[in-house]
Amino acid sequence: FRESLAFMKKMTISKALFIFLFVAMLFPFIRKIFKIYYFNKIVIPEFIQTYMEDKYWMWWIAIIILSVLFFYVSVRLMFTLPKVFYEKMTVKEAIIYSL
Repeated sequence: FRESLAFMKKMTISKALFIFLFVAMLFPFIRKIFKIYYFNKIVIPEFIQTYMEDKYWMWWIAIIILSVLFFYVSVRLMFTLPKVFYEKMTVKEAIIYSL
C-alpha cells in the first residue's frame, strides 16, 4: 500500500496518459483473452454492426487496420510498463529502452 502511494505521488501526467492509452490499446485483445463477465457487457449491438457493414464498409477496413496497428504498438511497448513502474524511468526513457 505504501509503495502504491509513493508511486502515485511520483505519477506525472505523461505516465498516467501513457498507461491509460496502453490499456486502451490492449482492451479489445484483453476482452478476447480473458472471459470476464463485465467485459462481455461492453458490446456493440447487432443492428449497429449490420448497419455499419452495409453502409460504411470502408470504416471496417480502417478499424481492422487500426486494430493491427494498435496491437503492433502495444507489443513493441510491452517492456515500458515495468520500467515505468519498478525502475522509475520516465516514459520517454522507457520507450527508447523498449524500442
